Amino acid sequence: MSNGQRASDDSEGYVHDPEAFGEGRSADDEGSDGSGEAVPRNDPSPGRSDLTVPERERFGLRGWVLVFVLLVAFLVVPAVIVFVPPAALPFEVAFLILPLIPAVVLGVIAVWSALAGA
Repeated sequence: MSNGQRASDDSEGYVHDPEAFGEGRSADDEGSDGSGEAVPRNDPSPGRSDLTVPERERFGLRGWVLVFVLLVAFLVVPAVIVFVPPAALPFEVAFLILPLIPAVVLGVIAVWSALAGA
């Protein structure tokens, strides 16, 4: 072919091998990550149907704290801005400070999650 392109029957590149795919490896790397070592898999054995989830990937306390802060940020703060009368809460506080509180808390939670997950 022109422009340095090769024909599709050229076997120097990747060749799909369905039998190798069924065994959990590809035809060109034999189940490795390029370093020559086998890559561990998290597949269940044929008799089991449950996967094990590593502890650091579970939802846990950090996930529930994040859900709580997001609920405050998207439900509570807008409700306070809309339903609290301006006489009880000045406009500067309602429109500037109240949205800033969940933003700072989300930043603190992001740092806490990153440090705890490391």
